[in-house]
Amino acid sequence: IRLWMQLKKPGGMEDEIETRVVTYPDLQSPDFSAVNPLKKVPALIRSDGVTVFESNVILSYLEDKYGDAGPSLKPPTPEGRQSMELSK
Repeated sequence: IRLWMQLKKPGGMEDEIETRVVTYPDLQSPDFSAVNPLKKVPALIRSDGVTVFESNVILSYLEDKYGDAGPSLKPPTPEGRQSMELSK
């Protein structure tokens, strides 16, 4: 996710997306469990309060939401996107 943020536009996406460092004890807390019931990172809280987890789901959401913030980081063809999905 952090790599996507840096590649999406020069200087990164920190002005649009807040990031936090989470420690292992944080992952075990009830507060974090409410964000990601799998108790692992990454996790995303959307502006409407909905929580999203799993890297590929978060990356797809961010690319859809901020697609115009910089160059597309998804391949332009269905075959390319399928290949990208298989290599995760």
